[in-house]
Amino acid sequence: MDEVSTSLDSSMTYHIVNSLKQYVHILNGTSQIVYQGPHEHVLEFFESMGFKC
Repeated sequence: MDEVSTSLDSSMTYHIVNSLKQYVHILNGTSQIVYQGPHEHVLEFFESMGFKC
């Protein structure tokens, strides 16, 4: 999430950041790393978790 606003308009960026803020507030903490690895393997990783693109 280091480039959350790349190629987004200000309205969409606001909604994403607001959602992250609510997530942190509800769970009383920051988010965890979901995936760390080479970008060429990210789709395979999420598909193995049941999230097909």
